[in-house]
This record gives sequence, structure tokens and C-alpha cells, in this order.
Amino acid sequence: MNNLEKEFIPYELALELKELGFNEICFGYWYTEQEEFKKIDIQLSSIGFLEGEPDYILAPTYSQAFRWFRHEYALESYIRANLCVDVPKTYQFNIDDNIDDVWYDTYEEAELACLKKLIEIVKGGNKWNYTQKNK
Repeated sequence: MNNLEKEFIPYELALELKELGFNEICFGYWYTEQEEFKKIDIQLSSIGFLEGEPDYILAPTYSQAFRWFRHEYALESYIRANLCVDVPKTYQFNIDDNIDDVWYDTYEEAELACLKKLIEIVKGGNKWNYTQKNK
């Protein structure tokens, strides 16, 4: 994975966002060349551009995905660092004042876990409450 690819959410989560109704213009899209091989192409993309291409999925950036959850579902989230001097720096996420009880070794791990939790909440598989905005 190159540095630019790290800006985009993974294929599997992009697919889940599509199922939740994500359809904003993105800077890239994921596609499959073979069943197991997924690759990202960086190019301004929209649902219309990808229509009729079943192996192409919009690839939002992390910031775009988090913004979408804020605007569509009023779900506020952020990553916070453990700044205690006596322990190694770790991270956890917070969604609407609900703090995850897991500490992650890297910011990126916490960010990925937060995105997965947001998807779980919207799908209804979690006890955290939310209100769907404008729906």
C-alpha cells in the first residue's frame, strides 16, 4: 500500500458505506481485477461515473467518511490520545460522548475501529443511540 492509498478507507468498508447509501463524489474508487485483488485508482469519481461497473466502489477518504456520518446521521466522533507520562502513547475513540474502552497502539488503528463502529451503529447492531438526520 502506498502513502496515498492510506488516505482512503479500505475496500470492505467502502462497500459497507455504499450499502448504507454513501454516494458522494470521491477522489478515487476501488476496483477488482481478480476476485481477491483489490486496487485503488485515484481519479475524481461519482456514482454516475461508476454506474454499470459492478466491480467498482467509490473510495472516500477517512475525513470524507467521518463527515458523511456527521451530516447524514448526526454522529460526532473523534480520536483521543492517552497523554499519561508513565505509559506508552495509545489512542481511543469517542462517538457522541460514548468512549470506546479499548486503547489502540496507533491513531490509524483507532480511526479504523471508530469507522467500523459507526457502520455498526447505523446498521442497528449496537446499543449506542443515534438520530438519523434529515431522513
